[in-house]
Amino acid sequence: MLISTTDIIKQSTALYLKHFKQIWAYLIISLAPAVILAMLAFATISLEVNSITNVTWDDIILAMLYLIGLLVSFWAYLGLIKTFDQIIKNAPIAGVKNNLNLAGKIILPAIWISFLTGLITLVGALLFVIPGIIFMVWYHFSLYALVADGERGTTAMKMSKNLATNRWWAVLWRLLAPTVLFTVIGGFLQWLIKQIIFWFPDISIIQLQIANGFADRIIGLLILPLLIATGLILYENLKANPVNSIPPTV
Repeated sequence: MLISTTDIIKQSTALYLKHFKQIWAYLIISLAPAVILAMLAFATISLEVNSITNVTWDDIILAMLYLIGLLVSFWAYLGLIKTFDQIIKNAPIAGVKNNLNLAGKIILPAIWISFLTGLITLVGALLFVIPGIIFMVWYHFSLYALVADGERGTTAMKMSKNLATNRWWAVLWRLLAPTVLFTVIGGFLQWLIKQIIFWFPDISIIQLQIANGFADRIIGLLILPLLIATGLILYENLKANPVNSIPPTV
């Protein structure tokens, strides 16, 4: 039978806490580009104010570095998915270096799948909101199919859709409830940190904005593994329970 929403939340939280030492490095790698870009942006603003550098070229360089940062973060994201896949399957954890090597080999197919699923979901949303939501659930597991099972392109998307077919509502609820819970917890922590930062004496507006931005980024990264674990736990459970063998209940 399908795993309950409560069990998904319990299992994802337990895996997160138990294996945090195996996943923290990926979070640091994801955070590093944001830190570097913030430092460069701050330095660039100072140089532009003093007319030392050209505004246009600085903006172009920062845009290129931003794209590189996105790529690095996505690379770490794939490595994190691979690590959780090994954890959930009780397989030997390959380690950060090996899993990042594996992630590097599939980063182009992963970008392609992300583009296709994003495009289809966007088109559905533009046509009408409901088709966009339907497509989002259908193709939610496409990236997991690539990382965990080596399926690529439209094959991964078809596999994802088949897992949700005839039990769409059940899958939606099992994705939505943990996501909302973890997001609310993350939002509360972000608000709490911002309240603490606000009361720091003699903090400038720019410093406040930078500190708030880092707080949002760090909390978001800390919540991300929970969302990955949630998706992978449900993904494996759906594979283990073919749609013809269970009633599509919520």
